[in-house]
Amino acid sequence: MVARNERKYQVLRILGRFSAITADDLSRLANISINHSRVLLRHYYKQGLINRALTQGGFYIYWLSRKGEERLKWLYAHKGRASTVRIISGNDV
Repeated sequence: MVARNERKYQVLRILGRFSAITADDLSRLANISINHSRVLLRHYYKQGLINRALTQGGFYIYWLSRKGEERLKWLYAHKGRASTVRIISGNDV
């Protein structure tokens, strides 16, 4: 089970590393199912942490919003404090 904010930190870090990604990209990079990837991206989009655009191919691409950048900085600053955040993978995604 992932502790509170761990997955959010992981997803926002991944989005911060790329100019734009798809749900499929995120599922591979975060080692999660495609369905879980879509749910997380939709949730973070509704929170305003990421932006999205529909491509001509009919799928969404996602990128980090200004609010998401600020949240990522906050999560990083609080990393290591009691169950706020810890790095999930050995690759420090």
